[in-house]
Amino acid sequence: MQEEEIETHLAELGQELQEMGLQRPIRILLVGGAFMLTQIKNRQATDDIDVLLKDVEDSTTPWLYQTFKAAIRSVARKNKLSAIWLNDVIGDFLRDLGNVPEGKLWRKYDKLEVYLPPEEYILSLK
Repeated sequence: MQEEEIETHLAELGQELQEMGLQRPIRILLVGGAFMLTQIKNRQATDDIDVLLKDVEDSTTPWLYQTFKAAIRSVARKNKLSAIWLNDVIGDFLRDLGNVPEGKLWRKYDKLEVYLPPEEYILSLK
């Protein structure tokens, strides 16, 4: 994915969440290659979008997590994307490292809010 595609797919995800009737936005922290591409501009493309879910967890909010995953699958089907075009697996790893930053709001897409950690945080992970 290139930068424009990342933003387009995130916008579609936010719209899908809106159409699913969510009352409050889902907040994600953008990390990995998508962060490097959109913020540092050190590459042309990335295979997926790595995110940390800020207030959605599989164990404590299973219905919200399942809604989020259903919206991701819907965007994947509509755009012929890999099922893991948006990947939250890194979230557990980052939480285990401790001290995940709150981040700064970067974009709002209907019921999706995308936050950015400080550059130093991402660079320390590399």
